[in-house]
Amino acid sequence: MKKFVCFKFCLLALLLIFALTFVVACGGDAENAEQNADDGPGEIGVKTIKFSVGENEQHFLYDAAVAFKEHIEKETNGSIMVEIYPGGSLGNDREVLEAMQLGQIEMNAPSPAVLANFSKEFNLLTFPFIFPTQEIAEKVTTGPVGQELLSRLQQQGFVGLSIPNFGYRHVTNNKRPINSVDDLKDLKIRTMESKVHLDAFRALGANPTAMGWSDVFTGLQQGTIDGQENPLATIYTYKVYEVQDYISKTAHVYDWTVFVISNIFWDTLDSEQQNVIREAAEIARQVCSSRVAEEDALAEENIIKEGVPVNDLTDEARQEMSDIIEPVRLKYAEEADMDLYKRLMEEVKKAQ
Repeated sequence: MKKFVCFKFCLLALLLIFALTFVVACGGDAENAEQNADDGPGEIGVKTIKFSVGENEQHFLYDAAVAFKEHIEKETNGSIMVEIYPGGSLGNDREVLEAMQLGQIEMNAPSPAVLANFSKEFNLLTFPFIFPTQEIAEKVTTGPVGQELLSRLQQQGFVGLSIPNFGYRHVTNNKRPINSVDDLKDLKIRTMESKVHLDAFRALGANPTAMGWSDVFTGLQQGTIDGQENPLATIYTYKVYEVQDYISKTAHVYDWTVFVISNIFWDTLDSEQQNVIREAAEIARQVCSSRVAEEDALAEENIIKEGVPVNDLTDEARQEMSDIIEPVRLKYAEEADMDLYKRLMEEVKKAQ
């Protein structure tokens, strides 16, 4: 009998200890949860934007991406974080855009020439000799035509945010300075992967070829190609001038990048978060706008200091080139959207 009473006492004691331990543990968990809530958002619930940027950390586009990141992280109190991947480390623009359609990457800043593979209307922004000045170019792309272009990306799985400018593209080569159409004859020129650009240079008598950017420097060194075309800031940043004898300010195309975000990711955001991202994209566009002319002028100065001559074309030479490639513009305007092209050109005339 005494053994039985002792057994019951021990059993009750164990149950009491277990109950007290459970209460203390639950109280501790509640306290920790309350403390974590007071500390602000942690890893749980934080959204991350993987942002692929084709340029390296020395280019003003990277600075624009940093401004984009800082605005979003500040205004969302860290509930949206932005990871910048410069130098095309996540892949080339086309590969990244395809990954965005699958929801594997959130954001990219491709050129209109690459975007035209998904939304052909963006070819209009790549047409040679249509924007006389940076100011006119910006008025058009921030106006109704630019907004319509961005809206059409929705059909391809993207949300278009803004169209930051990159400046004019110019021809470099190892044969001769370009002062007229005749100087382009038979030059092996690397262009972007753009049918418009390829056909335009063929019309001007050159021998253009599309080549991946990673192969361009070696191609110039080995003589596989005679030259290439890019904005001055890019020519300087990537040291293209080290393997080129002549740089000619042809200003044949005004260049852009386009901030696009995956529609799959966009749909996970509330309206307030979406507005913050749009604000950040406009801030980034303004960074590019303020820096492009300054960076190009500085790049030209530094290139000349390196001993590489830089020559400018006359307005008459540019007009002659523009007249020659007018059939090319009309051909691709018909393929893209002739009505939108006419409206774009009307906006250019109004802005002059």
